[in-house]
Amino acid sequence: MALFQPIVIIIGLALYHSLQFTIVATLIDYEKSAIQSLIQSCGGNEYWRTFFCGIDYLDCWDTLHLDVCSLGFIQCSEDGMNVESLRLSRQELDCEMPEAIRELRNLKILDLSDNRIRGMIPLWLGEMVHLSQVSLGNNGLQGEIPFTISKLNQLRTLNVSRNRLNDTYLDSLCTLTNLEELDISTNDIKAFMPACFTNMSSLNILHVEENRMHGSLPWNDTTRSYS
Repeated sequence: MALFQPIVIIIGLALYHSLQFTIVATLIDYEKSAIQSLIQSCGGNEYWRTFFCGIDYLDCWDTLHLDVCSLGFIQCSEDGMNVESLRLSRQELDCEMPEAIRELRNLKILDLSDNRIRGMIPLWLGEMVHLSQVSLGNNGLQGEIPFTISKLNQLRTLNVSRNRLNDTYLDSLCTLTNLEELDISTNDIKAFMPACFTNMSSLNILHVEENRMHGSLPWNDTTRSYS
């Protein structure tokens, strides 16, 4: 019996560590699949369409044992379990807002600026509650900034400039109490300037030029930048 008990403990520990490894691997593979799907649906040039193995052979990422976190456009959490930053500016991405991004639930920084992203800014963007920076400038986005974005309490920077947005109501942005920089310039926005912008104490940079907005800018002091 004395010999049997240590063997049971050793086997139990081995199974425990094996289970831990399986769970971690599953999480990494889950987010890796989202990146693969994004590349497959948005690859606008030869580089992305044939990324490592070509669009018909995306599974070869597994045979290459590719570490997604080692890619230059991605930053992961310290434990390697989640993608936290996705920077794909100026990559000729050509698609509607890729829903695969929705699966990166711990994403903090999203930069898809200077591409050919079209369609509406999706409602699900408001579900990504860890976002602190969203850069979607210089694309072909239409419609309105979704009201769900008001749920992004950690958002500090929002740039949707140089698109074809045509909002008529912007007050939902006023709930973003940590927002420091807002750029909605060069769109077709027809909204009144929200008076509540005055109460957003963290907002230091505001760009609204080249729209069809009504009302006056909310600040008269020189400690903030606005145009």
